[in-house]
Amino acid sequence: MTVEHCPTCGRELSDIKRFPRIEVRSVELMPLPEKILHWSSERAGGIKGELDITAEIQEALKSQAVQQYLDGLCRKASMIVALQEILPPFKQNEYFSVFVIPDSEYFLDLRNEDGQDNIAVLTLYGHGPNLGSAGGPALEQYATLAKLSFKGHLLS
Repeated sequence: MTVEHCPTCGRELSDIKRFPRIEVRSVELMPLPEKILHWSSERAGGIKGELDITAEIQEALKSQAVQQYLDGLCRKASMIVALQEILPPFKQNEYFSVFVIPDSEYFLDLRNEDGQDNIAVLTLYGHGPNLGSAGGPALEQYATLAKLSFKGHLLS
């Protein structure tokens, strides 16, 4: 892979969100896990334990807004587009750098897959435990919804 460098400071650029234009080489939608569990002490009348939230997540992902986004993302394969065209088109959470799925308690984010400079993943998150003084609110990763092979471009 050809590595791009910042024209100002010379550092290597690999993070998908650092490029103004993205060549989307391919998009692969991933299946949801059969069961998605969430540990909670706040739901179900204060009962602690694992809750199966698969149905809630499936409902959020069936929404017209999410389906339009995923369909549009798949149509971007083999195209060079502005970064904003592949990011979720939803309101960004003020605390976390993730996008709020409308009318749900779930979030989407697009970021590089760990250790991969040319693969990005669209990940589904939900509220994780509040770690209090050990770190405050947290997000819990539930599933990878899509993988994108990409090349970042600094200029059009």
